[in-house]
Amino acid sequence: MNKGPKPRTSLCREELLQAMEPVRDLIPEDKYDQFLDRVYSATEIYLDLDEPSIVAKELRELNQICQNPNHTLLNILGDISKSTKEILDGKTPLPPLPNIEDEAGIAELAKEIRQRIVVQMKPLSDRMGYRLIGRSKAGRPPKQRLRVLVSFTTAAYVNATRKEYRRQWDGDDDLPFHQILEKLFCALGIKANIDEAIRRQQIRPH
Repeated sequence: MNKGPKPRTSLCREELLQAMEPVRDLIPEDKYDQFLDRVYSATEIYLDLDEPSIVAKELRELNQICQNPNHTLLNILGDISKSTKEILDGKTPLPPLPNIEDEAGIAELAKEIRQRIVVQMKPLSDRMGYRLIGRSKAGRPPKQRLRVLVSFTTAAYVNATRKEYRRQWDGDDDLPFHQILEKLFCALGIKANIDEAIRRQQIRPH
């Protein structure tokens, strides 16, 4: 069964440019570069607000591979979120990544990572238990995190077009702003109702 795209933890400008290409004509040509810059800034802010669940998932994956390290560890480290990287670096950045064929170097890196993310050991009935380091405070709720993205994208759209934005059921089908958010959500792997996201933007407190 197709579960759709996974949530992204990074998105480069070139990927955003490609994702927005189908809706490029919805923005005045002389305003498009500025619009894209603002939307890209919105995605960076959104991605900086990593949900604790994403960080926890990445730490579990790292811990699992570090117990039996191989070159896959290098791939995982190249795709982690900014928040997870900050946790790993701590006060001292991780050492440079070893060569993919350097098994001893990968094993040493795995040992270093586990020393940084395993913060407590306690005896269980037949083994030593542990927990992983992570954020102590809950992050922004997903709806609030999404609202940040929609709010900045709305501002970019209104500034570029001088037009109002509406939910799809407020009027015609395939409204421009709805199409733009649809492409943006798809690029970021966001599984959320676009009309609902716009509605929350419309009723946000001032």
